[in-house]
Amino acid sequence: MPRKAAKRARTVVERDWRATLFVWRGELEIGGSPDTGPQISWRGAWLGADDDTMPSDAALKASENTFELKTEPFDHEQIQEKANATLVGTEFEGEECGGTEIVFEAIDMILGGMDEEDPEGRKAFFQLDGLFEMQFGGSYKLDNGSGLEDTSDDTHRWEVRSWPKAAPGEVECATHAAVAAVGTTPFGRFVSLGAIDGSTMTLARRYIADDDPRAA
Repeated sequence: MPRKAAKRARTVVERDWRATLFVWRGELEIGGSPDTGPQISWRGAWLGADDDTMPSDAALKASENTFELKTEPFDHEQIQEKANATLVGTEFEGEECGGTEIVFEAIDMILGGMDEEDPEGRKAFFQLDGLFEMQFGGSYKLDNGSGLEDTSDDTHRWEVRSWPKAAPGEVECATHAAVAAVGTTPFGRFVSLGAIDGSTMTLARRYIADDDPRAA
């Protein structure tokens, strides 16, 4: 074997740490206080997967990489504007939208089932698409070589879109949703994609280069 070829054969190619898929899974809850106003919290655990295989529920439940995130204060005017816009061109156009209340009404439908006044879930389908971009705060456990420590993202923006498993108007329209997120951390930018199923939200996070257009 030529000397140069032998040297190349001995060279170990270091794997790009961004190739790891980080799977976050936890339970969503609605709460808040007079000081914070209404909030959505997300608590659970995360694991890295080097082969893009989703970790099992048991592995995630056993993970020490826990997290607790909560939404930042809501922009009430933005919610009202976007909620009204989603009903334009539908049979619900012109109906009164309740600002922040419509967001939590839609979240309630996702987490807890159908609205008695809309048993087929048709209005819920449109309201779900009206959920605006939200901002997560909070912290998660991360081991950078000195044991688990609390770490926080610099920014974590996420948005929900309806994901019906059945045709619009059927019950499942209000109980499933797709979620996308982007953010920045002290060690890089990330994009995430996942779903809400019942009260459980799963997001698969991938860290990307600063010039990657997906981080916009």
